[in-house]
Amino acid sequence: MAKRNARAKRAKREPKSAESSGENNGRDVKGRFTKGNAYKWPPGVSGNPKGRPTTHDELREFIQIVASESVEVGEHPEWPRLYVMLRSMLSSKNATDRANILEHGWGTVPKAIQLDMTEELRRLIQKFNLTPTDIAGDPVLALACDFYGVSGVKVDERDD
Repeated sequence: MAKRNARAKRAKREPKSAESSGENNGRDVKGRFTKGNAYKWPPGVSGNPKGRPTTHDELREFIQIVASESVEVGEHPEWPRLYVMLRSMLSSKNATDRANILEHGWGTVPKAIQLDMTEELRRLIQKFNLTPTDIAGDPVLALACDFYGVSGVKVDERDD
């Protein structure tokens, strides 16, 4: 009910023009600066003297400068801005913030890889026509066959 009343009151109001708002900050009805405006930058002076960073390295440097500035937070007047930002990200309800902090702080979590070499071992044994004696003679191959349970492999007889 309160929302409906607030909407109705806003709908009844007339939009303010620059003249009706009292102080118009040197702007006309459309919000553009008028001539002789005291708030306009004087000729030869820019509101953004360094301009935007032109390369990623300059942007990185600028971010590091801003992040190293001290800010006042409650009882701690000298905390760097980056420290405050990281603390807020760690306590954020946004899971992406916390995931980004963990990933950048400790690296990405290794992905588990399921590897089943059973068929590949059987194929290689048949391709190279290995006998059980050959497999037993190679400790690495014997260990792999034992690990993957490749036993009783039917191998074609050699034509020696």
